[in-house]
Amino acid sequence: MAVKLSESQLPQLLLWLQPYLPTTFKLYGDLKSHLQGKFPDVDFFVDRWPDPQAVSAVVDPAGDQLESKVFLGKINLGMFGVNDKALVDLLKDKRLVDWNKPAVLSFVPGSFWPAAMTLMEEKKVGPLQPEPVLMLKATRQNLKQIPVPEGMKISPVTEDVVDVVNSTWKFICEGSDLYIRDLVRHQPSVFLTMEDGQHVGHMLGNSYGAMGMLYIQPHFRRKGYAKVIVSQLAAKYFEEGCDVYVMIEEDNEKSINLHHSVGFKTVPNFKVAWMRTVPKTCEPRSPKCCV
Repeated sequence: MAVKLSESQLPQLLLWLQPYLPTTFKLYGDLKSHLQGKFPDVDFFVDRWPDPQAVSAVVDPAGDQLESKVFLGKINLGMFGVNDKALVDLLKDKRLVDWNKPAVLSFVPGSFWPAAMTLMEEKKVGPLQPEPVLMLKATRQNLKQIPVPEGMKISPVTEDVVDVVNSTWKFICEGSDLYIRDLVRHQPSVFLTMEDGQHVGHMLGNSYGAMGMLYIQPHFRRKGYAKVIVSQLAAKYFEEGCDVYVMIEEDNEKSINLHHSVGFKTVPNFKVAWMRTVPKTCEPRSPKCCV
């Protein structure tokens, strides 16, 4: 049976996850944010303690600090196992995945995909194909810093423009606006505008230490403004002494090329994916919905 760790045990779990980076990047980053008070109401489970072989995380359904519980409650926040059997056994605990409802499994390691597909078949959730992502990394030394053009200004994303950001996100669905609101409160972000306030584009940091949600308004595209936003948000991470990461779907060549052009490098031998579980008794509500 899965063991829910206490707050006092979490620093030790952080140390356990570190040697398995970058595969454990999301779990490690979410846990680090949790310990810093930036990502509350998250439960971390292991198969056994103090010598775990598998770990996974979910939002605490009884928590009262995270507004985006409705959105994140559909998502398993991440998983890792030293061996497939330990991770399969862990994920059978209904506190980690409710196999009777549509859900998203985050950061599924490539080595675990076959076992995950088999488990989904066993649970009769009609496994969908993995959605692989690449990890790209930039350091202060190799990132090209692009200045803000004359006549424009940058500021953090504020709560009063959350609806604007949410409306442009491809994963918009019930509760996603609250998820973005939580990010805005705790993570770095950039909102690029003309001096008259006209919205040009934006990008946000997420709970596990990567940048994402890059968006440029259609009439401002192909003018280099995405490079401005990426480099300006990266600078915020550098100020905190952090390297910068992005996760990009492996078939999104435009975004990959954009980030390469400003100095990001693809992290080799990195293979993870998001996977969706859809019980055979129901259908996903929308291709744009998180499930």
